[in-house]
Amino acid sequence: MGGPSGSGKSFTALRLASALLPQAGRVAVLDSEHGSAELYAGARNPDGGVFDFDVIRLDELHGSFDPRNYVAALGAAARGAYPVVVIDSLSHAWSGEGGVLEQVDRAADRMKGNKFAGWKVGTPMQNRLIDSILSYPGHVLVTMRSKMEYVQEKEGDRVVIRKIGLAPIQRDGIEYEFSLFAELEQGGERCIVTKTRCSDFVDAVESKPGASFALRLLAWFEQAPSVQGRVEDLGVEWDELLVWCREKEQPHPDALPPQRQADLLIWLDSEECPLLSARRRNASRRSTDGETT
Repeated sequence: MGGPSGSGKSFTALRLASALLPQAGRVAVLDSEHGSAELYAGARNPDGGVFDFDVIRLDELHGSFDPRNYVAALGAAARGAYPVVVIDSLSHAWSGEGGVLEQVDRAADRMKGNKFAGWKVGTPMQNRLIDSILSYPGHVLVTMRSKMEYVQEKEGDRVVIRKIGLAPIQRDGIEYEFSLFAELEQGGERCIVTKTRCSDFVDAVESKPGASFALRLLAWFEQAPSVQGRVEDLGVEWDELLVWCREKEQPHPDALPPQRQADLLIWLDSEECPLLSARRRNASRRSTDGETT
């Protein structure tokens, strides 16, 4: 989710994470905001109880916001079997010290100012970071700072200056990587869903989203048809796909979020898929079986 400073991104993310947490397990917070999330430790959760979570301080642990440090922290959370992770925030991996933009500039300087060559270094880092988020074996909630703009609005007989958030401070179009992206308005009173794959949330405007919002989203995730069934509908052997995933060190298909699962299915049905021959073999076998019958 994105939003201007003071919109309540960290607080909202913790509310949602707490609601998504199963009975066993804890929430892990990857903090790049100089420990701001820790201020909520032990604070009252409007949905009941208090906030209780573990923190990985990216600025203290690694000393910079190099996207590879985010990847390493996500790996540590996965090894710790955290079912829910909050990244607060992802903007530093783009524009912070050691972030992608700085990595691009460093690479360009090494290559005599060749910015294009610099992006050949920065883009794979960014892609690896996004892949690590999308393939995490659990729920990942991400906050991002938004670019600021001040607008004049009329309230009755007076004009007020209001701060609004524009695009998130990250790579252009990053909101399309996630199953749901929302913008929090200043003050956190309203949450506007700007992109989602869940039909129940299209153009939704929520007031101070919390447990109810998270549980509706969770219900949608749980209703998604099985990956195995959809793979086999394409004529690809499930066991053969799992072997390929292990050999290529790819995540288990069940560990992928809905968007990545959809991308996997498109790839499996494409001419570029190395399992295409298996699909043809299976189709041929079914045809032969039918003739025999």
